[in-house]
Amino acid sequence: MSSIASSSIQQQKAPATQTKAARHTSQTAPPQYRTRDLYASAVQPVMEAGPSSGRQANKKLDSILSEPTLSNEAKNKIRKSFHQYELYMQSMIDGQTAQASMYRDDFRKNMDSLYAEMMKHRELQQQMVDMQQSILGMQQHALDRLALIKSKIQSILVQNLQWHDCPIPRLFIVLPRDVGNGSEGGSGSRNSSQPTFRLYFLCECGEHTQTKGSKLSHHIHVTEHPGYSIESHTEFFKHFGSYTLSLLQMLKYGVSVGGLTVPALQPGGNIAKKGKEDDDSKDIFSHDHLGARINKTIEYLQFLSKKGHLGPAAGYNQRVDDYQALDGSDLQRLKTLLKIKDPNGVLGNLYRMTVNDGNVKWVCPDHYNEAYPMSAMQDLSEVLNDTRGSLEVPLGRVDISLYSSNMASQFYRVMERSSFVQELHIKLKWEVTQNDIKQLRDVVCKSKIVSLNLTCTAASSTSEFLTRSKRSEPLWQMIIDAKLQSFFLSDYTGFLTRASVQTRPNCLSTLKVTELLDWKKEGAKLTEFLRQSPRLKDLYMGCTNVDDAYGVIRRTATGFSLLEHLILDGGANGRMHARFRRGEPIWMTLVISDLSSSVLQYAQGLRSLHIKPGPSQALNEIDPRFVESVITNNQEMTKLMIQCPVSDFQRLLMVVKEAISMNVSSKLDELTLYMHRNQLLATNLQKEASVTLELMSAVNSDTLDSLLRVYGSRLTKLRIEGESFRNLSTLSLNLQRMGTILHHIEIASSFITPVMYRDLRWILKCCISTLTHLSIVIFEPWEGSRLQMELADFIVEFGPLWTSIIIGGPEVPKWKEAFKMRGFMLKDHLITLVPSFSKRMERIEGSIGLVPFNGSSSKLSTTSAK
Repeated sequence: MSSIASSSIQQQKAPATQTKAARHTSQTAPPQYRTRDLYASAVQPVMEAGPSSGRQANKKLDSILSEPTLSNEAKNKIRKSFHQYELYMQSMIDGQTAQASMYRDDFRKNMDSLYAEMMKHRELQQQMVDMQQSILGMQQHALDRLALIKSKIQSILVQNLQWHDCPIPRLFIVLPRDVGNGSEGGSGSRNSSQPTFRLYFLCECGEHTQTKGSKLSHHIHVTEHPGYSIESHTEFFKHFGSYTLSLLQMLKYGVSVGGLTVPALQPGGNIAKKGKEDDDSKDIFSHDHLGARINKTIEYLQFLSKKGHLGPAAGYNQRVDDYQALDGSDLQRLKTLLKIKDPNGVLGNLYRMTVNDGNVKWVCPDHYNEAYPMSAMQDLSEVLNDTRGSLEVPLGRVDISLYSSNMASQFYRVMERSSFVQELHIKLKWEVTQNDIKQLRDVVCKSKIVSLNLTCTAASSTSEFLTRSKRSEPLWQMIIDAKLQSFFLSDYTGFLTRASVQTRPNCLSTLKVTELLDWKKEGAKLTEFLRQSPRLKDLYMGCTNVDDAYGVIRRTATGFSLLEHLILDGGANGRMHARFRRGEPIWMTLVISDLSSSVLQYAQGLRSLHIKPGPSQALNEIDPRFVESVITNNQEMTKLMIQCPVSDFQRLLMVVKEAISMNVSSKLDELTLYMHRNQLLATNLQKEASVTLELMSAVNSDTLDSLLRVYGSRLTKLRIEGESFRNLSTLSLNLQRMGTILHHIEIASSFITPVMYRDLRWILKCCISTLTHLSIVIFEPWEGSRLQMELADFIVEFGPLWTSIIIGGPEVPKWKEAFKMRGFMLKDHLITLVPSFSKRMERIEGSIGLVPFNGSSSKLSTTSAK
């Protein structure tokens, strides 16, 4: 019988009477979690089935031994029987079932040898029968608990996860950094009241990794890796404690199911390879040390279970049918919680492999290398080196760009032997023909590739005219025949229109097509494809009409699809991203250009809305009543972004604030109003101090003056050009009076009057402590004029503040000399060079951006110029 110590824990209070062994255990247990008291509380109800326990048993023994008719030999056998009974109970408490079985057998032999004495002494007979019944009760109790534990373990191991659902290994345990010396309870620190744990992944080897003549053991084991620190124990154990406890018990008791085997933890066995922790010189993966850590962690998790800190799934009374293994979202949450940042996707020194049924297993390097020939990896690596491609072996991921059919043919020949490749990211950098796609199809169908990311452009030559109507059929055949689970298609046109193949059931869980599909012409075929995709979870489609596409997809997917994420990208016409649970939207973000959008009208779970009126909708036509209705109808919305004239910034901010004040249930917290590079942002609509303003594009004087009077002290970015120079006085006074958070200033003109210099000096002095970017454009040659000397003096005065000085290339030496004469050595890293002749200005404006200089219409961008 397997060990059952852990399964004996019950959420009961330990009775006042305990066996001597149980009392001793309770007294020596770590003070923060006397886990062995829990063991005793689980054993005690069984022991109480008879009339004797603890001190009563000792009194009974004294009473029996005081009988004068008993021989000394009989008394010794009775003492031995009582001692063996106590040893049996203590072994069961400690989970040492092998020793417990030995003590049980010895007890029975002694009991048989005392048969004659028992017939003479009724009290001895009753006591021995009570102890025998107690042992039998404990055995049954242990078997029941062990059966429940193994059922939970089996429900984990038989679960099959496909590529999409298994971003990281699914089998893991946690172990204390040190088992401690008894008093510390495995804390790893004498001053710590709680143990600190690290997470270790398990190698999921089994029948799928076995090869003919293999000399390796193909049993699930802890991998050789330093493990991962668990920063938030409370959150981790709340979500993963019960699952981790089951896997620890799996290593302790052993199990065999579905081609996966774990031998029971036995002294002297090997369930893991050797390795060392970063800060622990002990061999944590040696059997004895690992076993102690497993037992310590099981004790601690059972203690947390008794306290109710492992969540509702932790109790032993839970039905097996209710027990849930982890899914893809759980594993993604675990990855985020652990903050895993391993390079090249190496997770716990494990490698991802896809087995014949398309499910994913994570195995250690030894089992991975035995399953796949090294020669194939070497050949593929050589080809990838020649083509500047990359191979991430742990994930089985290849990324490559090919520039001709000949290069592709060489690559495909090597790929035919590369059964370890599971993800292929391939870019075909020429106009591909149907035959090119057929070649790729044949390779993918013969491989174990489950995820294909393809970027290519279809040929438009006359030679392809005859096959033009069927050129996309190989792509559809790949999806169906290769049993792909993920398919991304970029830059290709005609995916739906250039194929006549009939759709059939497929295994896709993720589909992404960037082509803007004409929904009126191609919607019916896509709808039929969705009906043939019962496993589809993530769908990304480009479409000409987001409203129509969403309505049809919702009607099609409801009831049979596992759809979890949907992205419909209409380009400039809008975008929608939704998450689903059981077929219903629970989270949605929208970008709309049509204010009458039906998606917005019937949105569910809308969290973020971006309104950017299209060409047919004038920007100043956004009705305040429309904004109010959007806020009222979407109480869960937290972010709102509106493209509107700068002159409407203040008005719409007031409209939104009033709307949320009238709707106390509204969760709207963040508002962004923008036009070009101008923006008003409120990160907390309940607080006026959360408003910030950026003015980086031309604004008419009246609007600018109004904004600066109200929000001048909340200005964070400013580009000074054109009419904005007239408002420097307003800004200067505001900053002197209210303070500033201004950190980014671009001066886009070198024609500055004395009054402007005065205001600029005040502005710069006010924001010396906050300024992180200060740039100016000098686009005229140095001629030593009065205006140029005033500009040079101004630049030198604030020399340490400048982060970029944009100068026409040929003019740099003269300007640098002018600065030098004034005691300012202009560093080369501060200079941004641009051509200084007007014939190239149009091209510069288009490639660099918009920054006017010297009062003209020509513009440059300091940011892009860098």
